[in-house]
Amino acid sequence: MVCRECYSEYKRKNDFRPDPIVKTSSAELIDYKGSGYDRGHLVPAGDMTKSALFMSESFFMLNMSPQAPSFNRGIWRKLESQIREWSTIEDIIFVVTGPVFDTQGSSIGQNKAAVPKAYNKVLYFK
Repeated sequence: MVCRECYSEYKRKNDFRPDPIVKTSSAELIDYKGSGYDRGHLVPAGDMTKSALFMSESFFMLNMSPQAPSFNRGIWRKLESQIREWSTIEDIIFVVTGPVFDTQGSSIGQNKAAVPKAYNKVLYFK
């Protein structure tokens, strides 16, 4: 959910790390090293500035997905910014984000982090 009151003073610290309460395996920082992919946020850090805890938790590796740099820093970033702009006009926006996988998809790193073939965002304006 994105709301207009959610933007405040907490700044990103790029503290990428595993989620300590998740017991199953997930991608690790080393999986991205030399892969050519960015650690792309599914829930953007820029939407989590209201709370130090929210900002920190947005850097859990379970919130990351391999994204081509041109996508992550291009159209994906523009879409995230556009949604933030809409949140200054709308009371509440619910956002559902997810990867789209291919059965023949590729993976990166020793933990075999799946590389999605596409991403989606569904918005509901309330």
